[in-house]
Amino acid sequence: MLFLTLLSSLLILGAGARPTRRCVSDNSTTTHGGVTPPVDVAPPTTGNVQPRFVVYLDLWDIPTADDLTGWNVLNLAFLFGSEVDRSKDAVDAAEHWTALTPEERTARKKAYRDKGISLVISIFGANGWVPVKDKIPPVELATKTAQFVKKFDFDGVDVDYEEFDVFDNNPTDAIDWLVKYTRQLRQELPSPYIISHAPVAPWFTTTDQYRGGYREVHNQVGDDIDFYNIQFYNQGHDYEDCTSLFNNSTKNPGTSVFEIAHTDHGVPLNKIVVGKPGIANDASNGFIAPDKLGTCVKDAVGKGWNGGIMSWQWPNANADWIRQAKGGAFP
Repeated sequence: MLFLTLLSSLLILGAGARPTRRCVSDNSTTTHGGVTPPVDVAPPTTGNVQPRFVVYLDLWDIPTADDLTGWNVLNLAFLFGSEVDRSKDAVDAAEHWTALTPEERTARKKAYRDKGISLVISIFGANGWVPVKDKIPPVELATKTAQFVKKFDFDGVDVDYEEFDVFDNNPTDAIDWLVKYTRQLRQELPSPYIISHAPVAPWFTTTDQYRGGYREVHNQVGDDIDFYNIQFYNQGHDYEDCTSLFNNSTKNPGTSVFEIAHTDHGVPLNKIVVGKPGIANDASNGFIAPDKLGTCVKDAVGKGWNGGIMSWQWPNANADWIRQAKGGAFP
């Protein structure tokens, strides 16, 4: 999700940048060999509510339900999040969750549920597995993902696929893999389990650069995807004002919110969740102060958009951040 240099990461670690990998006890997570599925796991009861207010966490300390006032989805990063270390599946915040005792997880999930907050596992990320390049079978990995979701009591999966070189050079391979993975994942995790994707905004371009890109993914399996946490940041200083974010992106044609919705294979407005960094140091570019973002949001809601807001990451994107970003247009 983040594309900061190593130096920048070290400088801003305390402010919410992606941390160095943390290690816990040997029984904290599962190995690459697989996850043992639970027996008769009940589906989530939180519900797939709209609009969505999604905040990511890639740090070690998992927020309480009270900490998350204003948010209704917490994405823990990451499953399959380290391409360098394949000895374990879950890293960072996801690893911390698996290290909790079953009793601790049950208590936290009840607190989230009582506040209407869904807990979602995010997979891959910027430093994660590269499934297309490594030829990982999508159906098998979807089954493995679903087993992890059920074992550790998540409400769904967020697909943060970031093989940029594949998307640049062999986009049809990426599209085919994502389609097969998503289709199988939905079979394994029927509604009300959440399935979201977190593509970068330029992958929705109307040019031929990506052979349809995420528009084609949506065309084939959009019914299986509940919403898109679109990354409107780290994209060359695009999407840094209301116009380029919501109405007309000049650097990446067809990729502002209303353009994504109103062109061929358009995504419904209620599935487009606008993603922004919590502070400027949480991304390379694309930051908009939350109060300014709130003015953009209020105007867009008046024009029919109601998908919601995403941010990378908590605690920089806290309760006050989301209150300002909503611009008075959402409760």
